[in-house]
Amino acid sequence: MTELKYGILCEQAIINRETGQISIINILNGIRIPKLPIEVNTTSLVLSWQRNLNAANADDSFDVRISLRGPGEGAKKRAANEEFKVKLLKNNTMAHTITHLKIEFTEAGENTFIVEKKIGDKWELETTVPIHVIVD
Repeated sequence: MTELKYGILCEQAIINRETGQISIINILNGIRIPKLPIEVNTTSLVLSWQRNLNAANADDSFDVRISLRGPGEGAKKRAANEEFKVKLLKNNTMAHTITHLKIEFTEAGENTFIVEKKIGDKWELETTVPIHVIVD
């Protein structure tokens, strides 16, 4: 089984292809915007996955979905912003994915990114990553 170790929202992230090390630039826990609604496309979500090679069902690839929930939306999620496949190389225990998000914020307050992994034919919650939206 492969599990998510962390999710970090930032302005930019770079993976060194030779070493696999990741550089995370300007970690975000909030964003100031001039007005609502507004589309922001300078945000990246870094996800770090770890595979247990000893597990009987160690996945080589799996589907991930990222969606956004606004503060007034309760349990309701907006349509997915991103859906993609994560592939781990043989004998590789770690994989980092960087998703460059194009987000439309429609409400101030705590918005939440929802990261789900597809297991069988169902989507299961892996983590949530909050971002506070402040309108100047």
